[in-house]
Amino acid sequence: MGEAGTILKTTDLGATWAPLVSGTTTTLHGVYLFDPAEGVAVGEQGLILRTTNGGTVWQTVASGVKDNQ
Repeated sequence: MGEAGTILKTTDLGATWAPLVSGTTTTLHGVYLFDPAEGVAVGEQGLILRTTNGGTVWQTVASGVKDNQ
């Protein structure tokens, strides 16, 4: 997770990592995967991203938050 919307994915227990297209340049702070297909990422200014296909596509979810506090 990181700067400019960076999300990295591994499928071999961390031996290699591939970047995913998050669709944002907002700094991301965390990710939680419910299973191999579904997960969420959270970032600055209340950004929430959701995937239902293993990170191929990330959709923005409205949080109602506009600042970093």
